[in-house]
Amino acid sequence: MSNVYLNSLTPVEVKCPKGHVSKMLTGNFRNGANCKFCAGCVKKDIDKLKEHFEKEGYILTSTIYKNNHTPLSFICPKGHKGNITWNNFKTGSRCNQCGYDSCRGENNYNYNPNLTNEDRERRDYIPANKKWSKDVLKSFNFTCYSCGDSKGGNLNAHHLWSYSDNPELRLDLDNGICLCNKCHTEFHNQYGYGENNPNQMEEYLGQF
Repeated sequence: MSNVYLNSLTPVEVKCPKGHVSKMLTGNFRNGANCKFCAGCVKKDIDKLKEHFEKEGYILTSTIYKNNHTPLSFICPKGHKGNITWNNFKTGSRCNQCGYDSCRGENNYNYNPNLTNEDRERRDYIPANKKWSKDVLKSFNFTCYSCGDSKGGNLNAHHLWSYSDNPELRLDLDNGICLCNKCHTEFHNQYGYGENNPNQMEEYLGQF
């Protein structure tokens, strides 16, 4: 927008495609510098941030905004208190507790409705059960026996004879097989939870 140009170190007034007007060195523009408004480099007023949070149903409780990477305190629509940077919020991140809740209990893809609360609590917290799971995965070289998937954090130790119906076999390594999340879910979708047995697994694997 400026009509006078002296050299590459002279600030000139420019307007970006979104209509933001600012000053920029021509040398920086040639080197790929972007509009400071679009890049989020202009400090926002805390009241403006509150408006953005309120549009998502959040309450911004911080009273001072320093920069994009300084955590801001909030209360989410479900009443959880948390902290998030403006940079993460504007790129789509939200309440961590809500994200955690959406993947636990009945919302988890591995949820077994046939387990009693007592069984579920024992299964999750007894050290022997955790050791059994790790030993099963290790015995299968951390690889899904069905499809060969070996991604970290993507594997499950599955009981061939179901956990809930066969307490005497719960810690038997020969009663375990390594399955990835996808194959584990597909198996239970096909054969259900409870009263599972090795014949079902053999039939399931035979399909592939």
